[in-house]
Amino acid sequence: MFRRYPRASRALALSLSFAALGSGLVLNTASAQGTGSTTVQIMEHPALGPILTNRDGQALYTWIVDAPGVSNCFDECVTDWPLFEADGDPTGPAELAGRLGAIDRPDGIRQVTFDDMPLYTYSRDREFARGDGSIGSGGLWPVAATGAVRPTVQITRSPALGYILTDANEMTLYTWDADQPGTSTCSGSCASTWIPVVPDGQFIVGPGLLRVLGSITRDDGSTQATYNGMPLYRFRADLQPGEARGEGSSGFGAAWNVAKMVVFQN
Repeated sequence: MFRRYPRASRALALSLSFAALGSGLVLNTASAQGTGSTTVQIMEHPALGPILTNRDGQALYTWIVDAPGVSNCFDECVTDWPLFEADGDPTGPAELAGRLGAIDRPDGIRQVTFDDMPLYTYSRDREFARGDGSIGSGGLWPVAATGAVRPTVQITRSPALGYILTDANEMTLYTWDADQPGTSTCSGSCASTWIPVVPDGQFIVGPGLLRVLGSITRDDGSTQATYNGMPLYRFRADLQPGEARGEGSSGFGAAWNVAKMVVFQN
């Protein structure tokens, strides 16, 4: 089984790098309900879609090194990524489908969780949600998305391949050695076999991918997702999530490679 790390918007203008987003954000806030003194809010990010924030509007994050119900962030890690501490029972908007909870850490601090994953803020968030995709203290920090919107591209854990990129339906994504950063050379029969990742409506970036996803405009005028500048494709012969039959193929004259994601720090 894969573990999905679910959530861009047409605000991608669309050859812009997502690293350029940040200033001038228009955020829609959903007020929290309940009586607990810890308040979780939902804000709309133009690339990530609906994400969680604290009541001060700071984006919340999870950490790849953690496990459900277990926080492994201590010492310098906590300095960079402050714990989202629980003071009472966590509460959130009625429309929040995931589970809010709390865990008791060994240091005596009670930390808020979402779907059992511990939550943090980022000490260097000078712009909203700029911590998404950081690799620090040993691993990747994805923003805490609500899960209400399927991402166009997301990170998925493959038992055979490690952490890879998949589409909204968890189908494996590929890059092609014949392409150049910012340019797709796969068209015609190539694009019928290796299907360009084109958003169906809003372009939603999966958590942890804000710094590496972008887009290009193809010759036919459509928008294609890119990873570190390289165009992304799905392989027609992959029929089920988890399949990667195209890995190592040399169809149409060059190698096709599963788009893999580095999530741990050496």
